[in-house]
Amino acid sequence: EEVGAKEEEEEVVEEVVEKEEDAEQEETIKEENTTNKNEISTDIVASKEKEEMIDYFSATPPSLGILRLDHDYPPALGDINNAETFTYNVYYRVVPGLTFEMCKSGKLSKDVQEKLFEAVDYLEKEKDVSGITADCGFMMFFQSLVRSRTKKPVFLSPLTQLPAVTSAYSENEKIIIMTSNGKSLEPMRDLIRKECGVDTQQERCIIVGCEDVDGFE
Repeated sequence: EEVGAKEEEEEVVEEVVEKEEDAEQEETIKEENTTNKNEISTDIVASKEKEEMIDYFSATPPSLGILRLDHDYPPALGDINNAETFTYNVYYRVVPGLTFEMCKSGKLSKDVQEKLFEAVDYLEKEKDVSGITADCGFMMFFQSLVRSRTKKPVFLSPLTQLPAVTSAYSENEKIIIMTSNGKSLEPMRDLIRKECGVDTQQERCIIVGCEDVDGFE
């Protein structure tokens, strides 16, 4: 009788263990199924987002808006005012009355400022450009003004690249800033410090004016 009772007890224990193992196996299968469903769901979302991104860039290829001085000349290949310089769409807008001399002064007449805003609105609203630049580095004087008019990225002068350039090189390496007129750049030092966080009076910054270079005009 004792042997029989022991055998029955062992059978009960085995059944309990088997049930526990079956339950654990079922729970594992459920977890795996849930994980698989989540992975599939994530893949579907990622795939959808990728398709939407592809559709966006297919429908809206990048383009550049360029504000131009009120000046005409035959631009060579490589010049910002030659559309063939770029491998993407570019849209130009001349600002009537904005001469090189006015640009160098950093001061706009009321009429020219209105024309500048009209040009910015045209590039943003009618052409939906990806960003706005200009064909003269001295447009840096109007960086803040133009930025206040649009939600598009604004980089009117190559000088806006200074933060990236200074961080890309060590402190003891020199940075050359080439400009059409070295003297005209002097009043811009404080502006550059404010807009770019770079002090061009540092020893590492060397300003080279090209006003005396033959043919540069």
